[in-house]
Amino acid sequence: MAEERPILGLPLLKENPFQARPLEAGQSSFLIGRDAISARWARFLHQRAARFSLLIGERGSGRTSLLRCLSEEVDKVVHIDMYPEANHTRCILDEMYAALVDFDIPSSRQQIVHRLVESTTYGEGPIPLIALDFSSADGKGLSEVISRLISALERMQALVVVTLTTDQRLEWPEGLVGRFDHVEKLSTLSEDEVSTLAQKRVGSVSRQAWEMNREALDYVMDKTNGQVGRVIRILRDMVDEERSKPRKLPQEVIIRPAEPIVDIPGDEEEQLEDVSAKIPTFELDMEMMDREPMALPPPALPPPAVGSGAFSGLIGRNRINRSDESMQPPTPSLYDEDVRNNGRKDGTHLWMAKGADLIEQTIHEDVLDEQFTSEEETGDDEPFIDSAEIYEEGPSNHQSSDDGGLIQEMLHLMSRASKARLSEMLSALRQPVVGDKISFPIDVNTLRNLSKVESIVVEVASERSFSPSDSRLQDRLDVKRPRLSQICNHLQRAGILEVRQEGRSRKFSLTNDARAQLIAWGMLEVSQ
Repeated sequence: MAEERPILGLPLLKENPFQARPLEAGQSSFLIGRDAISARWARFLHQRAARFSLLIGERGSGRTSLLRCLSEEVDKVVHIDMYPEANHTRCILDEMYAALVDFDIPSSRQQIVHRLVESTTYGEGPIPLIALDFSSADGKGLSEVISRLISALERMQALVVVTLTTDQRLEWPEGLVGRFDHVEKLSTLSEDEVSTLAQKRVGSVSRQAWEMNREALDYVMDKTNGQVGRVIRILRDMVDEERSKPRKLPQEVIIRPAEPIVDIPGDEEEQLEDVSAKIPTFELDMEMMDREPMALPPPALPPPAVGSGAFSGLIGRNRINRSDESMQPPTPSLYDEDVRNNGRKDGTHLWMAKGADLIEQTIHEDVLDEQFTSEEETGDDEPFIDSAEIYEEGPSNHQSSDDGGLIQEMLHLMSRASKARLSEMLSALRQPVVGDKISFPIDVNTLRNLSKVESIVVEVASERSFSPSDSRLQDRLDVKRPRLSQICNHLQRAGILEVRQEGRSRKFSLTNDARAQLIAWGMLEVSQ
């Protein structure tokens, strides 16, 4: 009977992110729980501090993954993981010579060692990384091979790392272990590190945020005790099992069969007669056609709907005024003397009651001065409106009830409202767009004038994605996380880096525009 496993509650995945094979160069973001060792060795490489280290861990503890991820820091790497069948010492030296010097290997072993020491001593930049990773070799035989090579390895200006399993370490003599400068032991992962490992792996193949639930985390810790290899394998099997089960749709669509058509028995002729009897008949009246057509009154327009918003009250008052006959001026005759005197060339006219005087509104300078002073003291941000737009002389003040005057007033108020919100709309332009990736147009001038620290950040971004919390990059630049975050944000605004959200962390990488520009300058090679 198969064991029941807790449900991970995974989002949609492109593929299963948990693979038992070791990590490769460029996948250092998946390296969990090894930050201290990785940062220390990266500092040795960049400071050209030669070290002879011994790395001990169980099978599946991530020894090979740690060394391959560390190879991102240097240009010259020698990682030998295939144990020679015969003549072990000479084969290992030949492999090192071909990787560090050239393929024209001397026949003398002493000459090989001399050229290796010379090539590693008089170089520039980080020192080489030499890793001897023979996990399948016999512990006693491996100790004899390293004993013959240790004198040559100690002379090289490089970081030399020899890996051992716990079983191989039991067969090594203490005197040989004491020749190493550092002995590093890989420990198991804690609960937080296992949860982070699962979250980063799932986030690499899914766009949805996901976090491992407590039940699944306890189950994995009970089965693996935090051993990296076993954690990866059990999560791989749990993901395969969960993906193999069909997902339940949120809503089930029920398709009902169509109801069959049932014939109603009966006399069809009687049914047709009943239907025809109910259909009204039409007869043409010729006398009605000879009469003159009657004039129909114009159809009454429905009252306009009361709008909502800032102008609903103004529209309502105008509709009431237009519907009230007492408020409407009498329709004058075309031959009225007042119309002839006050008529305009454009066809409009001004109606005035008999005996009424034209009222003109004027603006006094002292009133305007008081308005300016009050606005300056209160600090109101509402834009100032010219007096010519508010106070008009003569007949324009008596056309407020006209449709044209109403429309002009509404447009004027709408323009004031739009101007008042202009600052809010401009400030909203600075807010970043929420999405998978955030990038800006490239600034070639900034790319041409990078500082030394920024140049290193761009170099790392061209090889892999990183976050401001990357301890190896912080040690290489000798900066803290806030300073590295400032540098990344500055390069992002210049269009050199782009950022992508992965869970709770931000991952920066080189933009396509910056990569194309560096390729055009001959600083990068076109990736195949």
